[in-house]
Amino acid sequence: YTLSIPDSVSGLTILAVGASVPDLISSVLVAKSGQGNMAISNLVGSNNFDISICLGVPWLGKTLMSENGYLRLYSSVLSFAVATLLISLVIFFMIFQLSGWKLNRMVGVICLLIYALFILFACLFEFNVFGYMNPPTCYP
Repeated sequence: YTLSIPDSVSGLTILAVGASVPDLISSVLVAKSGQGNMAISNLVGSNNFDISICLGVPWLGKTLMSENGYLRLYSSVLSFAVATLLISLVIFFMIFQLSGWKLNRMVGVICLLIYALFILFACLFEFNVFGYMNPPTCYP
């Protein structure tokens, strides 16, 4: 906890926004120039890189240095976050298909709503609004 905010909430909000601003800027620039395919490719590629490399390399390093060879995660929100990511991708794909593979304001609004709902529910899970699922932990 930093400033009474769980690490996972800080990561889902402040850190995620800070790390994604360059991707946002590049996607806006290429979309404005009429290259929607490149904007979508940037989205998929950067998220795939973040999940595979930016998460995989530190976890591999930590598990190689630990005595027992594994890393214990202290967050009940992780399952929710992964499930929401998968559901969001399916919803985005369906909406994109229904819009005739065209980027429009409605697709943008829906994406923003999905993100806002994700952040809302992730924070509610972390702050134990739905029950005491996430007690404060002492990291070893």
